[in-house]
Amino acid sequence: MKKGYMRKLIYLLLVTVTLTSCEKLMMPKNANKKPTAVFEELWHAIDDGYSLLNYKKIRWDSVYTEFKPLVYDSMTDRQLFDTCAKMLARLDDPQVVLDAGFTQTHRDDRYKYPSNFNRALLDRTYLANHEKTGPLIHTIIDSIGYVYYGSFDEDVTEADIDGVINRFRESQITKGTVIDIRGNKGGKLENVFTLLSKIDIPDELLNTTTLIYQVAYKNGPKHDQFTKLTDTWLKESMGDRFYGKVIVLTNRDNAGNAVLFSSGARAIASVKTMGDTTMGYGGPTAGYELPNGWRVHYPNSILLTSDGNSMLPGVAPTHPKQLDPVAESQGKDSILEAALKELKEE
Repeated sequence: MKKGYMRKLIYLLLVTVTLTSCEKLMMPKNANKKPTAVFEELWHAIDDGYSLLNYKKIRWDSVYTEFKPLVYDSMTDRQLFDTCAKMLARLDDPQVVLDAGFTQTHRDDRYKYPSNFNRALLDRTYLANHEKTGPLIHTIIDSIGYVYYGSFDEDVTEADIDGVINRFRESQITKGTVIDIRGNKGGKLENVFTLLSKIDIPDELLNTTTLIYQVAYKNGPKHDQFTKLTDTWLKESMGDRFYGKVIVLTNRDNAGNAVLFSSGARAIASVKTMGDTTMGYGGPTAGYELPNGWRVHYPNSILLTSDGNSMLPGVAPTHPKQLDPVAESQGKDSILEAALKELKEE
């Protein structure tokens, strides 16, 4: 299948894709818009650029053999889209999206897991009286600071966080802080770093810096061709920081850069994470435009936690905890209650 097939010069471009600019659109050289040509281009785009074929042990050649006979040049756009969508479904990856303009694929595996989050319960029981600074909802529960950040797409500034920290300080918070990101589906990476930098890193840890994740990018047509792993370090803010111990609450709804936040929080010695494993994350994505104008988006990198584990299965909390339905029926969030108890006993 690959003999005589000219590989596109996308690999050096892919290396330049960063976590702050998470997608680079690759353009095809083949102008043939026939369904058979579009199918070939799509298959090769995944074969060359998708970073997780080896990790998932997917035999992509066999997938080609199965789906190639189903494609013919007289088929409609709808028929071609359906066939291509079924082929891409074999990757079982929510980050892989085929956009045809008139519709696009969408895959979500969160339904397989309990959400471990009841926002209505949180609002009713714990946030009836709260303040909001920027995107941060905050309150004080039994001498413990509580902060909820629902989306990293909502910009947060150091001044916003300083306002919350100063409130906690003046209220004589002595036990620590709970940062709740349950339900946060990701967003801007700069907001992740802004919040992480306000958590105190113990001085003995490399002069207030700590490794939070590693990334490598696909840079060749072979399934095992990647750049060297690049370390990403966090340097704490020189200004105000959250006092004492911090517990971060996570759940299966955490996606994208919310997963990176969970990974970064785990890497800080003064932080515990509690709740459920995050959604899996394959890292930054690449975009490829097919000859007929359709676009396919797919992960083109691998992300590892600071201790060398893949983020693809999700980032597990240091303290797993499920939402107790009995406690929930009694108006209690058992995950939050466990975090409060943990901090009180520190």
